[in-house]
Amino acid sequence: MKKWHIAIVASGLMFCLSGCNLSSEPINFIAKADEGITPWSMSNETVAAAIEPTDVSNETTVELPDVQLEADILGVYEVSDTENTHSLPISQLTAGKEYEVTARILLSTQSDAIMGRQLDFMLECPLWAESGKSSALAVEVFADGSALLRHEFTITTTADNLYLSYVPGTYQIWQSGDVHVELLPEMMIWNENERQKRQTLEYLLTPSQQLEIYEYFVSYRIKAEVSTEQQSEAEERAENPITLRLRGISQVYSDARDTTSASWALNDCLKEDYMRPESILCDGTVYLVAEINLPTWAREYAQKYGLKVTWYNYHDAPGCGIGVTLPNLPDNLGHVEESYTDLVLNTLLLENEGMIGTLMPYPTTPLSIWSPSGTDEAFSSENLGMIVMPTEGRFDSRFERNVVSQLLGGEIIAQLPDDGRFYIAIGVDLVGVDP
Repeated sequence: MKKWHIAIVASGLMFCLSGCNLSSEPINFIAKADEGITPWSMSNETVAAAIEPTDVSNETTVELPDVQLEADILGVYEVSDTENTHSLPISQLTAGKEYEVTARILLSTQSDAIMGRQLDFMLECPLWAESGKSSALAVEVFADGSALLRHEFTITTTADNLYLSYVPGTYQIWQSGDVHVELLPEMMIWNENERQKRQTLEYLLTPSQQLEIYEYFVSYRIKAEVSTEQQSEAEERAENPITLRLRGISQVYSDARDTTSASWALNDCLKEDYMRPESILCDGTVYLVAEINLPTWAREYAQKYGLKVTWYNYHDAPGCGIGVTLPNLPDNLGHVEESYTDLVLNTLLLENEGMIGTLMPYPTTPLSIWSPSGTDEAFSSENLGMIVMPTEGRFDSRFERNVVSQLLGGEIIAQLPDDGRFYIAIGVDLVGVDP
């Protein structure tokens, strides 16, 4: 950060503090008090730097003693729509979702090294995440106007060019031990630079008391939205969507984990006079069969980025379902699912003991993919692949269900018929448990 930049910032802060703020509405931030931090003083008094800067080739640099100094983007986390919780850090963003960027800044374990220095934490975010290109989020630390270090975290998008905007009121800063720092409007600077295609959030402070460690955690949220130029393409996709229809449930008494059992279940569900049973009466393997149609645009996308198939197993109401997703497309364009949430599992009578039937929380058979091969679909479908599903998934608290997913590669999608229609079958064991 150059000296002219500091002068501009200082002038702007003096203007705000003098009560002549151009904005009629104050900037609101989430904040909690911490008496140990005071804002950057704009008085005429000068504060002597702990370490004098040296001038090298007309560029000012700051020499710090041997101290620990780190700045890292800990990750980008998708924010749940309902519970405001995080998933694991991700790097690929999707339109229509919010993400929280979290960074850690460790200045020093020796407080004397930075006492009285004017510190500037700068968080940088691109205005655009361009399709097929890598963009960088960054955290920087400045002392007395000179850059000390910078750390980047790369993000990408595969579907659309995404406009990234700061979500007002979501910036937070806290120290080790979850002690929140007081955030004052004059300490915050948010700037958008259209020419450089970036936006920055700065937090200014001057450490003024003895602390054992200067470690800060900062976070803020961004919202990803599809670009205006690609709205028409999104509308075309919405008019010709992916479709999924559950064809039924079939209980297969064989325990075989090959194409034989899946083929029997598939043909059961494709019979025109087949009716889904309202109850299943004994131990065995329960197969769920779905018919999927990928329009041309979706098939071309899946050939490049794959197609994610998901198994759902519900908690509150016995039931199960199947979903398919085109990675990194908005849910309303690239995701479709259907479930049986009213599946009744009758009480099992095993050796005169009352037992209740329950589905395993994960698929126990391979995922089988089938292509229609002839006018008579029953007994004539061609098997395109058998893929072992993971035995561990995640719990989706929004819908009270277990979720197990598998990504189908583009080589399988390339084998689909021209109309993009195919079937999938997934089997889950039904077992008896004590009520």
